[in-house]
Amino acid sequence: MSSTILVAKPNAPASRAQANISGERFAVVVDYDTPDHYETLRVRSSLPGHESDLYVAGGRRIAGVPESRSLPVDTASWLLQQRRHPEFDYVVVLRHPFITSAEIEEGLQKLKASGEAAYFLIPGLSDLLTLGFAALAIYDLENPAVRLPPEPVAERARRTLAQHLPIPIKQFLKDRLASIGLSQVGLPAPANPVAAPGSVAADGAVRISSQKSVAWVMDCENPERIPFTYSLGHRDLQKKFFVDDVAQHFPMPRSICLVLSNQCNLKCVMCPYHSPLFIQNRRNDYFDDKRWMPLSIIRRLVDELKDNDQPVTFHMGQLDEPLLHPDIAEIVRLLASVPHSIVHITSNGNLMSDELARAIIQGGIKSMQFSVDAQTPETYKKIRGAKLEKVQRNVERFLRLRDELNPGLYVNLCIINQEGAANEIEDFKAYWRAKGASSVSVYQLFKPAEGNSAQWVAPNKYFEEKARTPCTALWDQCFIYPDGEVSLCCTTLTRVPQDGVISKGNFNEQPLRDIWFGALYQKVRADLIDERFEDHKYCAECDNWSSSYQYKKKLADGTEFVYGESMGYYYFPPDERKERLGDGAANNTDRS
Repeated sequence: MSSTILVAKPNAPASRAQANISGERFAVVVDYDTPDHYETLRVRSSLPGHESDLYVAGGRRIAGVPESRSLPVDTASWLLQQRRHPEFDYVVVLRHPFITSAEIEEGLQKLKASGEAAYFLIPGLSDLLTLGFAALAIYDLENPAVRLPPEPVAERARRTLAQHLPIPIKQFLKDRLASIGLSQVGLPAPANPVAAPGSVAADGAVRISSQKSVAWVMDCENPERIPFTYSLGHRDLQKKFFVDDVAQHFPMPRSICLVLSNQCNLKCVMCPYHSPLFIQNRRNDYFDDKRWMPLSIIRRLVDELKDNDQPVTFHMGQLDEPLLHPDIAEIVRLLASVPHSIVHITSNGNLMSDELARAIIQGGIKSMQFSVDAQTPETYKKIRGAKLEKVQRNVERFLRLRDELNPGLYVNLCIINQEGAANEIEDFKAYWRAKGASSVSVYQLFKPAEGNSAQWVAPNKYFEEKARTPCTALWDQCFIYPDGEVSLCCTTLTRVPQDGVISKGNFNEQPLRDIWFGALYQKVRADLIDERFEDHKYCAECDNWSSSYQYKKKLADGTEFVYGESMGYYYFPPDERKERLGDGAANNTDRS
């Protein structure tokens, strides 16, 4: 991350300035909302060789925060308390999701070497990034010259930055952008602009963007760095940022989806891969022979990412049932060893035994989704062709083991809004909320478009984006298949039964990094910015391109509802599970 370093002046003892930072006390405060789990943030912000406590600022929504690490007040108020009665030598405040432990370490070393009281890392004064707040702030509480602001860190950073600019920030940003012919920077604007992040819908939901890794926009009227996926701009500059300089801004996919096999133990009626209704539409032999991803692919991937310094999530369970893989526990363990990683599995839960649940929880899984899709045995039998009682027993046991072995593990239960299940959604939510699920997701049903079995559409969406913009998948995710092929996104995945794997390279033949920056990937990126779809039929027919646009709102029952066009998540208050665990639920584990 390019940066401008602004330091609050003061004097500090020379001996302290020259001292080593090991052995001193550090508090790290997360002051931004994120879907990442507390434990993930703790690992990501840990300083090798140093003891530090991770706190979450008051009012921030982060799952799995221990009560002792949740601040009852905002960051500024807590800093003032610490200034009067310090418990730590340094306080590190994080206001940006991609600050790495290396950047924290570098900031601490610079602060120590300078002998000054505070260090601010502010996004660089480049043409394609904005500024306006300190992404990282470090305070030396033992330095008597440190001055802590009575307002939020963002306001302090703006005022500090303004002191270093000859003109007001707003005018500076306007002039800066005007010099390169822009008013905003990001992916291309739609012909008819859609609602911007931060806008409020008729029902009170606030517009957000889920793909924080993809585009940052400079808003001259409100100089904050905010997530955004489209904007006004010059396409040559957009191509420079999103294609030519992709290695600088998007060095690796943040989401790596691993298709472990082409097999499943169920034949659900709505499944594009294994449903008897759609098998007749297959146009290739991809499913004729069993395919299993070898451990050698996993080990090579882990080795390539051994020095990873950005958040990465490994997803399993999109096309296949991952619990069928004979080495699934070892796969979880290996992937969990990658720095800053989250391992996620989506499963139907029928194979989740006590032994397997323990193995993957202890192996380091951070996120688990069970696709159940019904709340009555009759509907479950109709949709999934199996026994609801069995999967409920398996999932409930998994939840109890989660409470015993890793209470921070995120567990989501999924139901699809489709015929038969639609009337069971509310009961489904209530049932799994009472059992201790972290959330329940309700997906809108995708089905083949009339006359085109390869194109899947969702006729009943939460809302509809009318104006087409480039989707974020090309900068955010990739899929690796059992034979090593690397493909683009969930839409290319759904086309496998008709078109086979739409490959952009093979991981058995070249590193993932070379494929990610390769000519085939780069062509799709450039064509999406130019809105040229003739060589990419899967993009032209995609009905899921706008999944990065989302709304969120608070419901009367305390649930936070976050929804995109085709999927909605009901996040249950973390305090509910804390109360339940306090009653001894964590030790009430079924060993059967």
